[in-house]
Amino acid sequence: MNSLGSFKLYPALDLLNGRCVRLSQGKFDQVTEYGSDPLEVMQNFIRSGAEALHVVDLEGARNPQERQLGLLKSILRSSSVPVQVGGGIRSFADAETLLELGADRVVVGSLAVQNVVETRKIFDRFGTSRVTLALDVWCTGDSEPKVALHGWTQESRLTVSEVLNQYKDYSIPFLLCTDITRDGMLSGPNISLYQSINRSIEKQHLSDADTAIQKSEVQASGGIKSLDDLRDLRRSGVRAAILGRSIYEGTISLPEAIREMSAPPC
Repeated sequence: MNSLGSFKLYPALDLLNGRCVRLSQGKFDQVTEYGSDPLEVMQNFIRSGAEALHVVDLEGARNPQERQLGLLKSILRSSSVPVQVGGGIRSFADAETLLELGADRVVVGSLAVQNVVETRKIFDRFGTSRVTLALDVWCTGDSEPKVALHGWTQESRLTVSEVLNQYKDYSIPFLLCTDITRDGMLSGPNISLYQSINRSIEKQHLSDADTAIQKSEVQASGGIKSLDDLRDLRRSGVRAAILGRSIYEGTISLPEAIREMSAPPC
């Protein structure tokens, strides 16, 4: 398993009412604003060395009819690095709109759980390399956590491994998993969750497990507070991480983290 190679960092821009914010555990009544000009925030990330960005349209996640298309268009046209965009992608048409707007990848979550046919249509039309499959979970008990839906407001009956099994005939190069209970809490990442995801990938590629892990960029999200957290994630086999509150509040220096995590460890 290539768990100690280079490690990609995705600074996050969560957009609500045209501003950069962070939610705690996905709750819209627990909002902290970090910037009134998302384009300026984005450029600061790029100047710090960011090689990719993670953008979430929270208005779209709450109500797809309220998607901030004008702001998204400005961000995508202004960015000099690849951008993956998520938030309320509930159909093939939603994905197509964002990809045509300039997104390098769309982040598909609830749709992948609830409508396999529509999700396969996206894969078949645009290719799996244009999609980040997002599985967000509530880790609150001893049983295997279930995947959340619709901006984390509902819980499905499917586990991460069960969702992945629905797409076992595809190569999924980008897989994002968020522990919702830790999102925005700076409480440390759920290492055991990502180890479990790696095992799920291995089970679906038993004849070539190590290669399957190497080809899948598993993106960790939720609770990341420090460089030590990033080091622990890399050792667990994760290949990327979404950084939000930690870089906005300075518990992680983005330039320092990029310098360290982009090179193999000594």
